[in-house]
Amino acid sequence: MKKLFLLSGIAILFFSSCAKKDVSINIQFVNDKIDTLYIYPIRDFAANLIPSDTIFIEADGTFSKEYTLKNAGLYRIGNRFHFADFVATPGGSVSISFDINHPEYGSYYTISGSKDSELIQQFSTLLKQSQNRLMLIDSEFNELAEKGTSEEAMKPTAEKYEQEISALKKATIELLKTAGNAHAALYILNTAWNFEFVDLLNEEGEYYDKLVSDLRAKLPTYLVLQQIEEQLTSVRNVIVGKQAPDIRLPSPAGDTIKLSSLRGKYVLIDFWASWCIPCREENPNMVKLYETYNNKGFEIYGVSLDATKDDWVKAIRDDKLTWTQVSDLKWWQSAAARQYSINAIPATAIIDKEGKIIARDLRGEKLEQFIAKLFN
Repeated sequence: MKKLFLLSGIAILFFSSCAKKDVSINIQFVNDKIDTLYIYPIRDFAANLIPSDTIFIEADGTFSKEYTLKNAGLYRIGNRFHFADFVATPGGSVSISFDINHPEYGSYYTISGSKDSELIQQFSTLLKQSQNRLMLIDSEFNELAEKGTSEEAMKPTAEKYEQEISALKKATIELLKTAGNAHAALYILNTAWNFEFVDLLNEEGEYYDKLVSDLRAKLPTYLVLQQIEEQLTSVRNVIVGKQAPDIRLPSPAGDTIKLSSLRGKYVLIDFWASWCIPCREENPNMVKLYETYNNKGFEIYGVSLDATKDDWVKAIRDDKLTWTQVSDLKWWQSAAARQYSINAIPATAIIDKEGKIIARDLRGEKLEQFIAKLFN
């Protein structure tokens, strides 16, 4: 009978032959049993990894047969519920142990013997712990909102959320810079790139360029690096100081409205969606800004990443959003989102009267202060 991969004591050793440059595996289960494990090469970080090999565990919970992976590199061992990612390097070894008392991704296993694998585990733990804190902050914000707490009283909670995101980004970059092995750097870079790094690109741009260039030279078969390189180019086209690319999308009424039609005013481009809780929480601030500064030459151009028109229109009505709203209803495949390299929402860009981007990804009090300075 197969069980979930929740193990109280697994010792997995990976030995590498210097001659063949292959990796051998020995497995032993203590205090628990499992029928099947899978070996997944991590190539281009597809959502559904394809196992290259299957390990069948004996009835007594052991697997002592020598097993060889065909290639050194990034691998995952486990099943689709519980797993460990590691770097297999020629001539190296790594030991992974799982603990049933900590069944969380990045926390329920420890790694030793491989510095690069330890770095991946450290990053996984960092990410999981940060996500847990963000969920708690989000729950706290929702509870305050349900109690009718004033916007002013909710600001500290919103600021905690922003601080956590900022700390996660900076910690990720520091880990990325310590990654010595190309595979470990690729693993962290790929995951990190799912965060909104636009605000850090100016100071980190040259570093990213060199890193991606070096990784492409060392790991030419990883297509994801080409995608990241293309994203870097795309992001650089929409950083502060660049001319804002025009957007042409339909409104709820079906009329195509161009971003450039608002030229001559300060415009806040707001990327949001009805299903995005942080976006909906930010909407009262947007309403306040619009009511305060609209008659002074301030506009908001809302771009929704919704997939269904009914949900989009209902959110506009419920949140009392009276400014320009557009969407192609293509979710993350939105043409505007891709054009502005949007990987997370809410996201914003502020453009001046000449159509130049003068700020990115401001929210809450920082956004209020920035807009106030424009008109005072």
